[in-house]
This record gives sequence, C-alpha cells and structure tokens, in this order.
Amino acid sequence: MISLQKKMNIFEKIRHYAHNNGKSKKSLTIFSKIFVFLISFLFAFLVLYFIFEYFNLYYYVSLFFSYLVYNFFSASFQNVTLVGTTVDFSTFQINITDVCSGAYELIVFISLIFACFEIKLWKRAVGILGYILAFVIFNLVRIVIVIYSLGILDLMSVDILHTVLFKFGFWIFTLLFFVYFLIFAE
Repeated sequence: MISLQKKMNIFEKIRHYAHNNGKSKKSLTIFSKIFVFLISFLFAFLVLYFIFEYFNLYYYVSLFFSYLVYNFFSASFQNVTLVGTTVDFSTFQINITDVCSGAYELIVFISLIFACFEIKLWKRAVGILGYILAFVIFNLVRIVIVIYSLGILDLMSVDILHTVLFKFGFWIFTLLFFVYFLIFAE
C-alpha cells in the first residue's frame, strides 16, 4: 500500500515536471482539466453501469426497441408477434439484446456529458435529450436495415453487417454527436 507521503511525492513530481517544462501553470491547468474530466467520466460511467446492472435497465431498453420494431413491421406484415424482446416473423425470429439496443453507447455518451463540468447544466440536459432522440431514430433505422437485409443477403453478410459495420457505426455516431455537442454547447 502506498503511504500518504509517497502519494504526495507523486503529485509533487507531476507539478515539478509541469513547472520545469516552461509552461508551468498552463501545462498544469490542461493536465488537471484532462485528469478531472477522465476521473469524472470514469465515475459517471461506473455509477450508470451499476444502475443499469442493478435495475436491469438493459432489458427495458431492449424491450423498448423490440416494441418499436414490432410496431414498425406489424403494419406491413400479417404474422408478426412480440414475446419479450423477441420479434417473431413466422419464418425467422429477431432477438434484440442489450448489445443490439445500444445501451452501452448510451451509458458512454451520458457519462461523457456528465464529465463536461465547464458546460452549463441545462445545456448538458439538452445534449442528453437530443442524443436520446437521435439515438432512438438511428438505432431503429439500423435494426430495420438489418432485418430487411436478411431477405437480400446471405447470413454471413448480414452477420458482418450487423456485428462489424453497424456497431462501429454506432460508436462513430456517438463520438460525432459528442463532438457536435462540444462545438455547439460553448
């Protein structure tokens, strides 16, 4: 276990390093802002992850998207049923899990927004609500494209489309929305 004196020495070394690089206060300020942002992000992420795990919110997010997909396809297909998070099309079934629902991306984005202390609270709230709205639309379109591609492509291609391209696209969407938020929240 590291003693309090050794911990203080580590922080003194960091302060001394920043001071001796010619940018003393500016380097320390940038370093401390990044450090506070990362610690705040990690704390918010762990709290939200615990809340999602403890209250099983992943299931409810998956259930919400299953319901949206069911309503979207029940207007055009006769034999569509919904059982939990599984949408049954009579010829095949789609199970929308926590990974498909984008719940992890949602946790990451909300944690990123919570970590932005320099942005006013009401702007952060608007950013979170805007992301949730865009998130629902983007994810619904993503799921519908995967379901329609089952009729056009072979199973291997659909698996690559779903697993690689759309998950990667979801992370890119989340990061771009965060950058957009940072630019327009100032």
